[in-house]
Amino acid sequence: MEDITMRNNDMKVVIAALLLLTTGIMLLSSCEKKELCYLPHPHDKKICHTTLTLSFNPAWEATPLYSTYTRAEDADGSAAATQPEIGMDMRYVLEFWTANENNEPETLIERKDFTQGKLAEGENTVSLQVDLPAMPVLVLCWAEPLPEGMQTNPYFNTGDLREVSLAAPYGLHAGKDAFTNSALWQYDQYIYERNGIELTENLTLLRPFGRYTLISNDVEEYREAHGADAPMPVRSTVNYQLWLPTTFNLTRQVPVGPLSGLSYAFTPSVRIPDKELNLAEDFIFIGTADKGDNFYNLTIDSYGADDALIHQSGNVEVRVQRNFNTLIYGAFLTDRKTNTPGIDDSFDGEIEINVPD
Repeated sequence: MEDITMRNNDMKVVIAALLLLTTGIMLLSSCEKKELCYLPHPHDKKICHTTLTLSFNPAWEATPLYSTYTRAEDADGSAAATQPEIGMDMRYVLEFWTANENNEPETLIERKDFTQGKLAEGENTVSLQVDLPAMPVLVLCWAEPLPEGMQTNPYFNTGDLREVSLAAPYGLHAGKDAFTNSALWQYDQYIYERNGIELTENLTLLRPFGRYTLISNDVEEYREAHGADAPMPVRSTVNYQLWLPTTFNLTRQVPVGPLSGLSYAFTPSVRIPDKELNLAEDFIFIGTADKGDNFYNLTIDSYGADDALIHQSGNVEVRVQRNFNTLIYGAFLTDRKTNTPGIDDSFDGEIEINVPD
């Protein structure tokens, strides 16, 4: 009886071996091309050895935008000195995700976070290496200058690059700037590479912000009305009306997460010259592919050294474009409407105002 059982077991082993041999022969005979006979690598095997080069130019557009009417002598561009703070350390944060069928991030493959080089004028470049699986890969990148003594930029939350959000306080601050982009790499085409493959990729980063500067062009009128010793603003509060985007979706490169009731404080610091006063500045998230105007509304309150309210403006329309600085001239210290021309009464000629379609 024992011999019969052993013979049965031996037969089972022989049959299993024959089945495996037959399957192997069928697999080999079904391959038309030799390279297709290699079984795919497991998805978690990183066979795509990629060298990625990032580049960006921190320069803002040289020609500023103008919003609201202004006297000709005010619009000389003297308030348009928008320069990046050259010389700060640069931090780079990258996340590599597998992409689902909708090209959205699915599983985090690797996150890289490093500081390298200084912010320089003109083209900035940095290269890194990463090993990735042979499947669709989505790369998200965020680069930010670091204020002195900081390991991260305190004005952005970058713990998850799928969405980067602004951190309070809002408004413009030293070192508040960033550059970003994303890309989808179809690495599933390399699934049959037996020994891996060396790849190179390039990604150009763009500033995801538009900037505005609020300029009070009625300083002379204010002093005429309240005297030469009238208190000048030492603090201003900007109040956004309705909604303002506070989060940036790096996958789609668009702003999301609008919030209402936001405000920020600003210290007026630039006089241009005594006729004008810089009252406030801020960055607003703009999609990196957005080339049009974005409109927002705000009011501005100006306070003196004794913390007394000097003036509260009416609604101010802010028009911003990505990578441009918009100069917003208006009567923020007096009751002259902020959206009407400041007319020089001594001018005797014809005044022409072109109204856009």
